[in-house]
Amino acid sequence: MSFEQPVGPESVPTNEELETIKSCAVLYRGEIFKGQIHSDARSEVRKAHLEAKTRDMVEGYVTSKGRFVDRVEAVEIADKADQIRESARKHKEVDKRLWSEDLKPEVIYPDRAK
Repeated sequence: MSFEQPVGPESVPTNEELETIKSCAVLYRGEIFKGQIHSDARSEVRKAHLEAKTRDMVEGYVTSKGRFVDRVEAVEIADKADQIRESARKHKEVDKRLWSEDLKPEVIYPDRAK
C-alpha cells in the first residue's frame, strides 16, 4: 500500500504552521487597516483618508502569517483552524464568505478569552 503524502505526525501542521485569522481588516489603496470588527477598520481608513468611500474598500482579514485575505479565502483558513462558531458552520455551506460574527469570540476579542 502506498500513499502520495506521508501519514503520521510529520504530516500534521503544528500550531506555528497552521495559518489562522488574527483580525478583521480593510484594504484601501494598498494599505491594510485592522480593527476588532470591520466597521472599526473602516473608521481607521477614514481617519487616515478623509475622502475614502466604502465602495473603494475591500473587507477581509489579516492572518497569522501577516497576509490580507478576502472573505472567501478567510472562511477556508478559519475552518481549517477551527475558528468558526458551531452555529455558523451550517450557513457556510451556502455563503462561502467569512463574516466576523461567524468567528468564535476568542478570535475577535482575544483579550476577553478565558
